[in-house]
Amino acid sequence: MYTDKPDKQDLNFKALQCRRLLGCDAYSPVDIFGLLSLRQDTTIVRYPFSENISGMCIVTSAGAVIAVNSHSTYGRQRFTLAHELYHVFHEASSSMTVCANTIEGKKDIIEKKADMFASYLLLPDESLRAKVFQYGESLAIEFVVDLEQQYGLSHQAMLFRLYSDHFITCEEFEAFRTMPVSRIARERGYDPSLYQRLALDDQYGTNGHYITKATELLHKGFVSDGKYDELMLDIFREDLLVSEIDSDHLEELYD
Repeated sequence: MYTDKPDKQDLNFKALQCRRLLGCDAYSPVDIFGLLSLRQDTTIVRYPFSENISGMCIVTSAGAVIAVNSHSTYGRQRFTLAHELYHVFHEASSSMTVCANTIEGKKDIIEKKADMFASYLLLPDESLRAKVFQYGESLAIEFVVDLEQQYGLSHQAMLFRLYSDHFITCEEFEAFRTMPVSRIARERGYDPSLYQRLALDDQYGTNGHYITKATELLHKGFVSDGKYDELMLDIFREDLLVSEIDSDHLEELYD
């Protein structure tokens, strides 16, 4: 468990500021991949790194590149992306950060802050407290799964949050940790993909500023069709090749 104690109130405030920056309110679930892909200064890369790496970010004067280990479960990828945002917005003096693939265990204070920020960004403090208040004092695993599904947190991240905020005991933490959450999610009518890894073909991809700039260069004639295709292949976006665009256009014409 954590030994140092970051300022929860300050990190929740920073997370709420980030939500406003992304155009979100202070309570609702957030599509973090979608919103960041729309930013003019951010590129998101999905790549299956080794098990030891959860993600990394590079910050320059031109913007940020955030890479997420796509070999992780989808819930873990969402948490990693939110974690990296802390480094982008609050540790910008570091031009490159590589983060280990663990939520628990011994971490330096910056990584602990980034974890807590990520948790608050995906699930704000007031939202969690309101949900717990509505449910009652003793939390069941079904309630935990409902929260995970609604706010898109991995099972591990949710349990650490509930334990850190004193909503579950150490014994409940350990009991909930080993429960079959994918099956419970299906039983409750949810898609269990939050707890699953993507298919191998879906683990490579890039969204955001890189594609916007490359497309702009193509339309202005600064790069050829062939060079544009090279740029797309470099970022695993075979679906955006010029030949694919032409093919799609022809299909639309003859539909």
